[in-house]
Amino acid sequence: MRYKIKSFFKNSFENNNIVSNILSSKTLNQKIINNSTIVFLFHSISDNPSKSYQSNALHVKLNNFKFQIDYIKSNFNIISPLDIDKKYTKPAALITFDDGLLDYYTNAVPILNKLNVPSINFINFYSVENNFNIKLAKNFLKIKKISYVDKSDKEYNEQSLFESDKYKLFLKTNDLYDEFIIFQGNFLSLKELSEFENYSNVYIGNHLYEHFRATKIDDNLKKYQYQTNKIKLQKYKNYLDYFSYPFGRYNIDYNKDTDKLFKNLAVKKIFYADFINSKINSKCISRLVLMNTINSEKLFRKHIALSLLKSNINKFSF
Repeated sequence: MRYKIKSFFKNSFENNNIVSNILSSKTLNQKIINNSTIVFLFHSISDNPSKSYQSNALHVKLNNFKFQIDYIKSNFNIISPLDIDKKYTKPAALITFDDGLLDYYTNAVPILNKLNVPSINFINFYSVENNFNIKLAKNFLKIKKISYVDKSDKEYNEQSLFESDKYKLFLKTNDLYDEFIIFQGNFLSLKELSEFENYSNVYIGNHLYEHFRATKIDDNLKKYQYQTNKIKLQKYKNYLDYFSYPFGRYNIDYNKDTDKLFKNLAVKKIFYADFINSKINSKCISRLVLMNTINSEKLFRKHIALSLLKSNINKFSF
């Protein structure tokens, strides 16, 4: 314990210097971020995001997205997801997206392709097939203060529905579905996924079939959700056997037990949605979320600096 405390204070002091250097510097250079690879996470890229993504600060407007990608490109070596295990003399960056929103196709990919920037989007295939996200349906009903009642077996005589199917039926029978779609926004379809196969810099990964918290479903359902999604996604030649947790927060949406389960399913990489550890290891990768509020070089440097400090403090928590 004494050694751990000593290490904690030693690293806190060193990382305070890192924060100070980044905040006072005009660039993020090799000396500041020592041979790091930072994985950035986006969701919606739109000037008119859906209420669901806007209210959760999970959107970036187009001009700001261009600024953020330009800034990353100026200060990092942006890599393909295929090259994440390689070492680079210049700090490396990987661009990732979650949820498979349609504006990835309409807004983000054209900008990324113009700049020759590769990216990977982690997709729930249920959303591709049905334009429906169960997480957002639950949020919508909560905002409307409407209690969900599962009447599927009694009223609809459906014996084998996915949970998302049941929520969709509930919304439709209560004349809420059209309002919900406006609240939710739109997801990629089979058409866009097929088109992505012609793009050399666009990759897709696994986000479970439905948007469930891995910690809230049993192991059999976790396996089924992952494998069902994989079977559907691996038909596309740009699919990588990489997995991103829905929600992706430590001890809330994933933990050591869920990591172990997915590793046993031969997942090549597991991605989180929080930045608890700045080091890339053989399997599990933390990510740094970028929001629309990060709209200047100073704010970008501050966001990275404080995230790096926080990630290193987490490693020495006791």
